Amino acid sequence: MSSRESVIHRIAPGPKLLALILLIAAISIDLPFIGDSAKPWIPALALALTAALYALAFSGLVKFLEQVWNLKFLIVLVTIPQLLFGTPWPSVLIATTRLTDAMLLATLFSLTTKTRDLLDSIESALGARWLRPLLRLGLKPQTVSLAFAMTMNAIPMIMKFLNQTKEAQAARGVKPTPIRMTIPLLVASLKYADEYAEALTARGVEV
Repeated sequence: MSSRESVIHRIAPGPKLLALILLIAAISIDLPFIGDSAKPWIPALALALTAALYALAFSGLVKFLEQVWNLKFLIVLVTIPQLLFGTPWPSVLIATTRLTDAMLLATLFSLTTKTRDLLDSIESALGARWLRPLLRLGLKPQTVSLAFAMTMNAIPMIMKFLNQTKEAQAARGVKPTPIRMTIPLLVASLKYADEYAEALTARGVEV
């Protein structure tokens, strides 16, 4: 089975988006009935579930491991400050695993969902009868769907800029650090945003 024929790819954008929201909420909330000794296992099990979803979507774990590798610098940026401020190791591990899993889930959604299908799904939802009163407030389905799709697609794009910046600095013999990475990453992101906005404006899309 090719990745394009996988069950994950065939799920409609609406239910897939709802599942994404529920999964991220589930790994982000501390349930009161779960003991402290079991809390570190919940994010670990969620990460294993995410790996299984990647394996189902792409017939193996290669894509999952690739995305984890792409997040390596972000993981370092999240982990080190917590340790420097004296946060206990278990809490650091839980927080970092949760954030990594959420990013991996969002990336999986982006990789397995066509932008056009996502736009159509959101526009259809906003056009539903129970949401029509929002249209009177100036809420345009096309604008909302475009903004949401751009946000989802920005996640893997920022990871791409992060890796490109790190590789460029390494090629010049410069050791990447959070301070040295911040400005180039910010410049690349703003440049991409400007180019995207210009492209949309040229096509008559309001931004």
